Order: sequence, then structure tokens, then C-alpha cells
Amino acid sequence: MGVQLIVTVTLNMGAFSPETVKMQVANLQANLEPWAEEVVISKAGLMRDIWKTIAAVDTGSYRDSIRIQRVGVGRVKITVRAGGYIVNPKTGRLVDYAGWLELRYHFGQQAFNEVYMTVAHAIAEKVKQHFEASANRYVGFSSADSVKDSFLFSESTVI
Repeated sequence: MGVQLIVTVTLNMGAFSPETVKMQVANLQANLEPWAEEVVISKAGLMRDIWKTIAAVDTGSYRDSIRIQRVGVGRVKITVRAGGYIVNPKTGRLVDYAGWLELRYHFGQQAFNEVYMTVAHAIAEKVKQHFEASANRYVGFSSADSVKDSFLFSESTVI
């Protein structure tokens, strides 16, 4: 299962000079992927913890096999997966039944459902914090409330 997140940032450009807007957009382009990766790794950790909590266990091998896996260079893929690499002490085999448990009980899907809607919101909040801090620095707003009036943030998920 893959999820593509679309984070939309709408900026009221009347509050900023064109140079400031250009600088903010360039900074956003440079930082959005690392910010998003940081959020996704954090949410993957939450998903892993929820999955481990709800997973049915006999020996604990299945639960212990649930982990975060980061693959790739440049474009990074973060997955939470179960199975493999842990030996079940009862059978003496690797946990090769994780797929069957997922098909039958949907533990991973349940954990995913608990977390995925919060990912886009967390990324949008990170962007919003950056813009609020930058607006205070470049434009000299005296309070965060005045900055919030200049920004509209929304997020959506596309599956």
C-alpha cells in the first residue's frame, strides 16, 4: 500500500515583498523533503508501536519482527513491516507467517489507519512554523496572530 501526500500552502503575498516571497519559496523547496521525511519517520514509529500493541502474540516473535525500514538514497521510502529475521522459538523458523496474519487480522492496516491522516497535517504544521518564524524575522510582525492571518494551510491525502 502506498500513500501520496499532497500538502498545499497558500500564501497571501500582499504581506511580503517579492524578494521575501522568492526567498521563502526557495527555502521551502530546499527543506520540504527533509521536513517531510522527519515527520514520516516519526509517524512510522508511532505506527510500529500501535501495531506491536494490537498484534496477537504467542511467543512474541511476530511482535518483535515489526520494524521500520528505510530504503533508498535521495528519494527515501519508509516502510513499517513485519516478518523475517526473527526466529520463532516454537517452530525454529523465521517469522514467515506475518503475511498470513495481516491477511487474516489486518493488524498493520489498523495501525496505518490510526496514523496516516495525521501525517499531512504534521507536515503542514512544520511548513507553517517555518513561515511564521520567517515572516516574523523578515517582515517584523509583532505577534504570531498577525502572521496566521496571512497564511492558509491545508492538507489532503491521495491514495
